[in-house]
Amino acid sequence: MWGEVFRLIIAGPLLPFWVRCVFPYYCPPGSAQMLPCDGGHMPQEGSGLRDSLQKSCRSCEMGTYRSSATSEMLCQACPEGFSCPQGVESYLQHPCPAGYYCPSMASVPVPCPPGSYGNTSHAKHSAECYPCPADTYNHLFGQTACFPCGSSSFSQTGATSCHCRGQNRVFQESDGSCICQAGFIYYDERGKERSDGNSDLSCQLQVEERCAVTEVRLASTRKCVVPEQYDCATFCGQFGGELSPELGICHCMQYVSAEELCDRFCLMGAPRVSLSVGSNREFLLHLTWGKERRSREMEVLSVLGPEEHVWNSERVHFVLFGPRGVYGLILSSVQVLETFLSGKVCNVD
Repeated sequence: MWGEVFRLIIAGPLLPFWVRCVFPYYCPPGSAQMLPCDGGHMPQEGSGLRDSLQKSCRSCEMGTYRSSATSEMLCQACPEGFSCPQGVESYLQHPCPAGYYCPSMASVPVPCPPGSYGNTSHAKHSAECYPCPADTYNHLFGQTACFPCGSSSFSQTGATSCHCRGQNRVFQESDGSCICQAGFIYYDERGKERSDGNSDLSCQLQVEERCAVTEVRLASTRKCVVPEQYDCATFCGQFGGELSPELGICHCMQYVSAEELCDRFCLMGAPRVSLSVGSNREFLLHLTWGKERRSREMEVLSVLGPEEHVWNSERVHFVLFGPRGVYGLILSSVQVLETFLSGKVCNVD
């Protein structure tokens, strides 16, 4: 009798009596009626008091579910086309998304492997992941479509990558381009030497002049120069600098700090930028600025990424890569950002 919980029932003004709390119910202190286990839980027997949900019920295991409206006491197997994480009440809450399939008793959706895609929801079997057609590829898990190879490459059915048509080229999965391998160059239709452009033309080994013992090869142009005679003023400005023999770039004698360009009062009025990724994977920047906290949203085109796991970021940094170095951008105004995104930035000193 000590292991039981009793429920108080008022039969009349002065005639209370107690009812034993029995399996599969539980009775918290002060309860007026026996309570069934919540959805996503099943009753369990034990020798202790049935006075709490935690002691009298346990959550359904992964791959199973139990509705609070059912008369079944046991958790049921999750049906095909759905997934059931631990403690779920209804499998209808977790339909299998496109790009995945869910066999019976799936706890999480199974992604279609690279080289395939799934374009329907509620898929039940791996056979509903279809191989990528010829001249397309997919290097990611859980995709709803395959990526086109482009004019500079090709592929067979079910490919995870594409083959470049030109020799000595490497296929870039990020954007579908074919660029020269390291140490190779090619000449475009205008006869201009290039190394990083997308093309179906073959690349050839880059032959460079041998630098003398007293010379250093510039990282930007690959030409040989004498460090003591090289003028870093064009790169470093009026204070000049010296050429690093190890890196082939100038180390400037003095740099302009960010605080000199935009102090704390300037930064207080600078735009605040965050980003989000839309439902169609479009890249959106959110700007707020001024005392009135004006706001604006901008879509950025021609971008690589972001990765599948990235959906938003509260902080965004802007960096400019160029032949003269890598520069950070200080957003002193919305106009600066517009100019940067337009690609018209020409002066980074």
